[in-house]
Amino acid sequence: MNWKTRQSASHRRYSLNENYFADIVLPAQAYWLGFLAADSGITPPRRIVLRLARRDRAQLIALNCALESSYPIKDRIVDRKYAMSDLTILSYRLLDGLARYGVTSDKSHTFCWPEELPVHLAAPFLLGSTDGDGCFTRSDTNNQMCWGLLGTYQFLQQLQTVLAERLAIRRHNLRAKGPNGQVYELRIAQRDELTRLVRWLYRNAPASLTRKKEVILPLLGVGHDQ
Repeated sequence: MNWKTRQSASHRRYSLNENYFADIVLPAQAYWLGFLAADSGITPPRRIVLRLARRDRAQLIALNCALESSYPIKDRIVDRKYAMSDLTILSYRLLDGLARYGVTSDKSHTFCWPEELPVHLAAPFLLGSTDGDGCFTRSDTNNQMCWGLLGTYQFLQQLQTVLAERLAIRRHNLRAKGPNGQVYELRIAQRDELTRLVRWLYRNAPASLTRKKEVILPLLGVGHDQ
């Protein structure tokens, strides 16, 4: 069985735009690249899995819509108490497109800022990453809002270069997270820097996780049309 036959057989049941990530030129493509880089599980040669809390089920619906996908979203209870929603997509071509930008099965250890990502798509890409593996929280010490993002050391260092060039945000020390020292966190809490970052992320955003957007924008006095 050749490659094309396997591709065809895998999609007899569900539709999918397998070339969605073949050439990223649109903000929506960059957003979903960032989201999948942060929050998907990839099993070669063709499986992509996402599992989100049930409250974020609409995010999976939006992803399916972007990918022109009819793959089913399955709701389940995990460990008898956690309401989750799962989406599994099978596609060799989709994984090939993601791999071009560094999104592979080993991304939690090797992911770097995608060199082939067009410069003008940095904001939607980072917003997708934030929605996948970032957070907006309040400091325990002074009740100040903070943005945080998890990633590899190299990715976060490269990200800081982007933020310095685009938004004049100073470099911050990265915090090691977890026992193996392979995951780090970048945090930005200084109000002026955080405001610039949030305005940049959400200006003309092609998509966003509503739950996070509704938390941060009112607290910073930033309108939802930004």
